[in-house]
Amino acid sequence: MEIRLLQYFLKVAEKQNMTQAAADLHITQPTLSRQIHAFEERLQTNLFIRDNKKLTLTDSGRFLKAKAEELVALDQKTEQEFATYQDQELTGKITIGCIESENSTFLAQIMKKMREKHNQVTFEIYSGNGIDILEKLEDGLVDLAFMVGPFKPDMSAFQMVELPGKETLGIIVAEESPLSQNSMVTATDVLPLPIIGAIRPEVQEQLYQWGNFDPADINLIGTYNMLFNVLPMVREGVGVAFAIKGGSSSDAIGTKFIPLNPILESERVLAWKKDRILNPTAQEFVQLATHASKAGKEA
Repeated sequence: MEIRLLQYFLKVAEKQNMTQAAADLHITQPTLSRQIHAFEERLQTNLFIRDNKKLTLTDSGRFLKAKAEELVALDQKTEQEFATYQDQELTGKITIGCIESENSTFLAQIMKKMREKHNQVTFEIYSGNGIDILEKLEDGLVDLAFMVGPFKPDMSAFQMVELPGKETLGIIVAEESPLSQNSMVTATDVLPLPIIGAIRPEVQEQLYQWGNFDPADINLIGTYNMLFNVLPMVREGVGVAFAIKGGSSSDAIGTKFIPLNPILESERVLAWKKDRILNPTAQEFVQLATHASKAGKEA
């Protein structure tokens, strides 16, 4: 499947108009129409619903759009990496996935060091949960990933550097909750609560093991992939969120993070694919992070 054809398809999907898309692509409208029609015949499906005013994606078109965006991004990234690999000076862009955590502070520190040494280097940061970031790492859409355990059972495809510090787990409650007066919460406190938990099964299992809970006894009323949208639910009393401290913004007005007792912590890591050769710029970033990590552990 040609990247050029996918780019044509994406432009038509963006403009919803063949003439406007052709103008942006600097080709004639009949040429673009023939290309798209031939593409649909090859795939044996209609990608667009055509009416007099605009072109609308079909279900098949929406599916292809998501895949095409990934492939085009990967193609552009490969070209950029090859150009960087050829350069003697460290330049180019490092793509980094990072979950909501205190890892963000360490990431910012390493970015600052990198820019001080190589001011032509730029960064593209993807925020997401552990599942999203790991998928991007597996698919080659990010060079590096800052993640927090627990991890899926088989992580043998990845190289990981353990970072200094741990992520503390606990619950986030509304400030009006009686529990907000507690400095810590126990399993007895947590068991009857309506819990909004992380969508990752490994994190849910972490809670069950900590409290020696039977999953059937936990009142899990919902799950989330990103914590930001959950905080209003906590404020409104819908439930409490099981989360890491670093994922709860310090300016999350109306809520309070309370750590668990006994303390439950997760490791922080920087990860990349073992079978992938990092470009020199990304390699330098890893070296800076590794050195800073060792220094942080020794301090």
